[in-house]
Amino acid sequence: MKMKWISKIAYGTGQMLKDLVAGVISIFYIIFYENCISLSSSQVGALLLCGQIANGLATPLIGYLSDRPLSPTKKSTADHQSITCEDESVKKDKRLLNRMKRQLRLGQRKSWHLGGCLLMLIAFPLMFGQPEYLVELPVWAKLLINSMFMICVQVGWAAVQIPHLSIINDLTDQHDERVLLASLRYFFCGIGDMATLLVTYLFFESEKSGLLLLKSVNETDNHVNNSQLFTKSLLTTGTIVESKLVTLFNESINNQSTNVGKQSVVHSEYNITIQDLPIFRNVALIVVGIGVLFTIIFHCGVREDKPKAHQFFTIQSYENAPDEFLEVNGTNNNNRFINGNSVVVSQLKSKRKRTYSLSSTLPWYAWFTLPRFWLSCSTFSIMRLSVTVSVMYMSPFLLNSLKMNKSSMVSVPLVTTISCLIASVGVQRINKLLGNYVSGSN
Repeated sequence: MKMKWISKIAYGTGQMLKDLVAGVISIFYIIFYENCISLSSSQVGALLLCGQIANGLATPLIGYLSDRPLSPTKKSTADHQSITCEDESVKKDKRLLNRMKRQLRLGQRKSWHLGGCLLMLIAFPLMFGQPEYLVELPVWAKLLINSMFMICVQVGWAAVQIPHLSIINDLTDQHDERVLLASLRYFFCGIGDMATLLVTYLFFESEKSGLLLLKSVNETDNHVNNSQLFTKSLLTTGTIVESKLVTLFNESINNQSTNVGKQSVVHSEYNITIQDLPIFRNVALIVVGIGVLFTIIFHCGVREDKPKAHQFFTIQSYENAPDEFLEVNGTNNNNRFINGNSVVVSQLKSKRKRTYSLSSTLPWYAWFTLPRFWLSCSTFSIMRLSVTVSVMYMSPFLLNSLKMNKSSMVSVPLVTTISCLIASVGVQRINKLLGNYVSGSN
């Protein structure tokens, strides 16, 4: 059964909150904590390491718990009772209500997804919306508070990402639709990154225009003061006039330098300071608001059906036996479909019988014996490491090394995000042209 397009779009938006949060953290985390929270580079690195450890521990645990098979539930007898004494309008209303309940039902994966969203909704605004008095706390207190924020965000990150990816197999059994859902997932990931960058860019540009306006006003005031001083000097005579002129002129120069110094301390076009805390707070609140909207769309538009009753089969295997000796309920193992469900049978090392559920193709420990599993993990880890390092250290490199303005932290990653977004659109087409084996989807 094919999915409706509205359900496909709703699925693609399910990870928007996580993508928006990830965009802000990956681009601004180091700059924010070094320049606004006054932590050293090693302390910021310790916070990042703490978050990554929490994410690394939570990811396999959440994946196992969200994919754990459930015992079949008994059907309610009320669902099979016929309604004879009610009119047609009441029946229609009840059918609509039952349909809404099925659509909004929280299954295994959607429950974890919702819990992860709630964790990020609580911790992320607290992370980037800290008041100024927290900056004056001791270093150990700042590390303790912010490590808790980081752990909550990373655990919520894993709780959203893993169920959202694994629910694809529950939504459809068609390979082309699964590829399309994965493409939509990464397409909206790029949309989320672009939204984060555009919102931040608008805030930085508005601050820049405010600085230019303040600078022009200060220059106008200084010119007026200098002209008034010069006019007064012409009306006086003698040495007293000369001394007053020198005194007033020196005072005007001192005042001007003091104003410029205060302006550089309060705001700067090229440096992130503690006075930029409201900008990051507003960005975090806007990001959370957009993420909540798309989370509601996902939970209302994607229906997670109840898990089917588990069917069990017996595998009888002989050590080093050929395929014709592997039997599944008396049927040759070459038949890879049983009652419409795909089955992958692994070779056993001794003569014995084992019973597996059709809901899982291999035991979890069997994956570690597959060379393709290690190849995929190594490829993804190398790719992810290069992307993470390049994105997280781009902002400090642009500001501290190249001495560029603050808006460059947004404009440069924006070009990269647009390129990735264009590439994700053509993934399905490239997959069909190159074939499943070449694209790695075999």
